[in-house]
Amino acid sequence: MVTNSGNGGAVLRAVAVMMDASRAMLLVEHAVGSLERLFTDADPERKFSLLIQPALGASKLRPPIAAARAMGTPVIARELLQR
Repeated sequence: MVTNSGNGGAVLRAVAVMMDASRAMLLVEHAVGSLERLFTDADPERKFSLLIQPALGASKLRPPIAAARAMGTPVIARELLQR
């Protein structure tokens, strides 16, 4: 279950209900993309780098990022990696 406080998305509360009926909750205030912490162009590159660099290695990371920037439109990551 995910709820929004109604204040522009600045607060997110996520609750996971486990198989044994216990609950785990995560509260995120001022998440990336909120008015207090705007989403920048560097944010997706940073996330892509953190997630993909361990698999591809640093030397293969820059070409997909450069290709994505050159396209200027949303793309499928698999297509970028095939270039």
